[in-house]
Amino acid sequence: MRTPILLPLVALAAGLAHAGPLATADGTPAVQAAPAASTRGEQVAALRKEWDAVLRAYWEPFQSIKDEKEAQARLEKNPPPDPGPWMDRAWAVFEAEPKDEAAVAALRFMLEQSSDARAERGLDLVLQHQAGSDKLADLVSVLQRRGSSALPRLREFAAKSTSRTVQGVARRACASLMLEDALAARRVQETEPGLRAETFGWMSPAELEAATKVDAAALQAEAEALLELVIKDYGDVPVARGGTLGKACERELYALRNLAIGKTAPDIEGKDLDGVAFKLSDYRGKV
Repeated sequence: MRTPILLPLVALAAGLAHAGPLATADGTPAVQAAPAASTRGEQVAALRKEWDAVLRAYWEPFQSIKDEKEAQARLEKNPPPDPGPWMDRAWAVFEAEPKDEAAVAALRFMLEQSSDARAERGLDLVLQHQAGSDKLADLVSVLQRRGSSALPRLREFAAKSTSRTVQGVARRACASLMLEDALAARRVQETEPGLRAETFGWMSPAELEAATKVDAAALQAEAEALLELVIKDYGDVPVARGGTLGKACERELYALRNLAIGKTAPDIEGKDLDGVAFKLSDYRGKV
């Protein structure tokens, strides 16, 4: 059975703060005209702001819907707005000068919206013209959201970028996606064949069939080796939310090797309420 996700997404989209009217009287999304942008970076910021307003206007009516089926019916009757015009504007900014940070910001906007042949060409161009820019790490984070289909691109970023930040971030992203694939494959393989289609309803028959053929142990081992390489060669690279790539990868490896289902819990020592010393291992097999 598919996990109901539409209503939570509606709440997230519509819950964003906004200013001004979200829709006209006939329900058409209303977008306030943005001030004229002077720099290319400001142009990207302006079009992103406009697009966000359009999305908020579209999702706002869904807030009052409490039933998943009703939300789905409304979605089918009134599909989400087409990002095409905003994609065209972003591409115009990118194409004018693909060698600066504004180009990366425009390309990131395009990648966040949908798959677009121009965006794929843009990835080739930024790797050609901005191989040393740390800003390409922003694109890596967006590519990772595509799942395992992004692995070839992420490997390309790791190989062609001359920025240590991008190299490290791209390799960690590859490892994370490989671990996700290994876990998914293991779960599919451990599920009775007759129950797989229902249990993994979000996967196509082809994806389910492919998962049964994955060597999950080998894929996980390859991912672990890649995380260890990131710790060794890029451990000092800072990450967006604080800390370093090394510390982040160490946490991932620790959880993978010690906290996963079926693993023996790491031993800890302490004192109980009576002040008597104990070790967690003292209770192994007794609870």
